[in-house]
Amino acid sequence: MTCGGPREYIIYSTKHTNEQEIEKVVANITRQEKLDNEEKTPAVSCEPVMPVQTLCIANTCQAVPL
Repeated sequence: MTCGGPREYIIYSTKHTNEQEIEKVVANITRQEKLDNEEKTPAVSCEPVMPVQTLCIANTCQAVPL
């Protein structure tokens, strides 16, 4: 939980990934995190998620903090 903002970025290739499948995965992650937060007291962290630069290195998508 980060005070209502994003917790992290999910990096993927739009050339090699079905974006509809990614959206389903993200929706499932969000739904599960909401359930987890309702079941237990979340550790509140208002740390900002810093922007990243996405790069393809050796055919692997990677996030490099800015």
